[in-house]
Amino acid sequence: MNQHHYKNLHPSATDYTNQSYEDATFSNCDFSNSDFSDSLFENCVFENCNLSNLKMVNTKFQQATFNQCKLAGLDFSQLSKILLALRFDNSQLSYCNFPDLNLSGTKFSNCHLNTCDFFGTNLKNAIFENSSLPETQFENCDLRGADFRTAQSFVIDPDDNQLGKAMFSLQGALTFLKRLNIIIE
Repeated sequence: MNQHHYKNLHPSATDYTNQSYEDATFSNCDFSNSDFSDSLFENCVFENCNLSNLKMVNTKFQQATFNQCKLAGLDFSQLSKILLALRFDNSQLSYCNFPDLNLSGTKFSNCHLNTCDFFGTNLKNAIFENSSLPETQFENCDLRGADFRTAQSFVIDPDDNQLGKAMFSLQGALTFLKRLNIIIE
């Protein structure tokens, strides 16, 4: 396997449109406001990268891992849906949208998802391990089998999402009562 390692790239350093990267690692790169449109990232790892306000029309992320990355203002609905597979570790996601995507089995480990939107998203068997989800919305999502046992700061409306066999801690399950505007002592 031929592994490529790219370090310290900046937005103006390269044209990232219509490119193909396979088995590549990107370390300490600033891709903020870059354009990844029509590019393929297969079996790629992004480490300590800033991907804020990234344009990614028809971008293919096939087995892409984001580790210690900053992702802000991203519209994941622009991505190609073909073989889409993502993983997020120790990353900050803010104001990201994930509408109508199949993210079944996606793992968010030690992440902070602030004000992200999941609308019509398939998150079946997704894992939100030690992740914080303040102001993140889940609407009309398939959360069956999803693992929220160690997640924090989330609110999920059980009437608006499929939750069969989803896993929650007792503390997390109590958030279902928040919409009832009752006092629990």
